[in-house]
Amino acid sequence: MNRFCPVTYYLRDRLHRTSYEDIDEFRQLLLLERLILQPLRGWFEEALFVGLRDQFPEETRTMMFEIRFGFVMPDQQTATGLRRTRSELLRLRESRRIEHREHMWRERAAWFAAGGLP
Repeated sequence: MNRFCPVTYYLRDRLHRTSYEDIDEFRQLLLLERLILQPLRGWFEEALFVGLRDQFPEETRTMMFEIRFGFVMPDQQTATGLRRTRSELLRLRESRRIEHREHMWRERAAWFAAGGLP
């Protein structure tokens, strides 16, 4: 099995445009693709996904779009993992949204407590 065989069309195209000098970045993108396709099994994989997502926001959106709307034809094992991953990603997205909202509320309360204007 080839280690540099991406599933998404975006990474296949990117592979043809990437030189060997940028192999480390491409490996990170392959890892991001694997984390998108498979269910996140623990805090380490979740933290890894969040870090890579923040490092490659445009690539993450593109790969998730391809996978979500069926532009990728995965094998049976990947398809099973993909069904589980969608629920994991939705859970992660919802928890991040709640954390962001609570952070904004705390920051706003601290602003008013310090005497700031609305």
